[in-house]
This record gives sequence, C-alpha cells and structure tokens, in this order.
Amino acid sequence: GDTMAVLGRPVSDLSRVDDWMPYIHDEDRDWVMAKYAEMSSGVLASANLDYRARFDGGEWMSLGVSAYAVPVKERWFSTKSRKARVIGFMKNVTEKQRLEEEKRVLEEQLRHSEKMEAIGGLAGGIAHDFNNILGAILGYAEMAQTELPPGSDVRRYVDTIASAGERGKALVSQILTFSRVNRAEVHPVDMKALVEEVMSVLRGSMPGNVRVTEVMTDGPLFVLGNGTHLYQLVMNLAGNA
Repeated sequence: GDTMAVLGRPVSDLSRVDDWMPYIHDEDRDWVMAKYAEMSSGVLASANLDYRARFDGGEWMSLGVSAYAVPVKERWFSTKSRKARVIGFMKNVTEKQRLEEEKRVLEEQLRHSEKMEAIGGLAGGIAHDFNNILGAILGYAEMAQTELPPGSDVRRYVDTIASAGERGKALVSQILTFSRVNRAEVHPVDMKALVEEVMSVLRGSMPGNVRVTEVMTDGPLFVLGNGTHLYQLVMNLAGNA
C-alpha cells in the first residue's frame, strides 16, 4: 500500500519486520507478531488485522491491514520456520472506528431508553392496581377516624395507618417519576412533623426491647425538598440503626 499517504513514511523505512514492530502499540505487538509468525511459517495464508500504531510521538492511529503470505523457494530466504513472505495493504481506520464507537453508544442509549419506556408502562399498571388497594385502606381509615375520639390510642393507631397510606400514594408517584426520568417535585417540608411521623411508625414496628426516642431542635425546621424522599431517608437511617 501507499505507506507515505497512510503513515507519512516511505516504504523503504518500513520494509522489514524489525523496522515496523517498534511503532506498534505495546498491547498489540505480541499478537501481531504471533500472526506474522503463523503467516511466515505457512500455517496461515491471509489475515485481516486491526491494531494501533504511532510514529514520531504523534497520535495513535488504528490501522486496518489485509495481510497475505506469499510462498517463496529461495534458499537464502526459506528456513524451517520461515517459508513465506508477508505482504499487505493498509489503511487508516481511526475515524471509522470512532464512528462505530459513537454508533455503539447511541444504540446503547436507545436500548436504555426503550427499557425505561417499558418500565414506565409496567410501573403505570402496578401503580393503578396499588392505588386501588391504597384507596380501600385510606377510605376505611378515614371512616374509622370519624368514629374514634381524638387523643385515644386507637385513634392514634388509625391516624398512623392513614398517614402510611398517604406515604404509599407518594411512593407510587415517585416510582412513576423515576421511570419517566423526570425531576421530583420539591416543596417546603416540616422536618419535625416528618420525623415524628417516622418515629410513630417505628415504635409500632420495633420489638419490645427496642426503645425509640427523638431529640428535636427548638423552633421550626423546614427544608426545601421532596417529602417522600426525605421520609425514606429518615426511615432508612433509623431502620439501619
């Protein structure tokens, strides 16, 4: 091939294997030499190779090489391990490989997008069924609240059930938000009320030998965030502890 056009070097500089190999990338040199040995020994008639090379400290380029073994009979050339000349044609395929990599990345992004779309459809179906279940829980909780005197233990239990049901509805919304890759809605959150709600749920679910206490700062404590995310954060921290 036209080595001057492809590599910027005349063929006379690269006609011998020993002239050529130092320019090949360290990670590619051994297997390229192994292919050369197979071809020069007559084991392999041809090969298509892609490997990296660099000249005079320049950028690494990807070379596409079509190599062929040409049998020879000259005694001065032939030995037991060397029965053929290896000739080849090469081209710079760096840009081609870059485009192929970009194509691979885009295809991966497309597959991910299709996967997320499928998850969104599945989440929508689950959310519909789950909301029906939550509707019954919240509906009966609200009916029980109207029948129970405020401040009683049973009323407090039912209030906790209703609050947990509302959290369930918010969780469904969060799942849908995630599947659609949208930003979660943020608003002022009363962290004192949120922590008290978490503590109420924890006290009802912890073993009898575990005591749950909270220490609150004086004055109001509001943050701008997503109530469901913050609730899960506090619940997970307490549960892990």
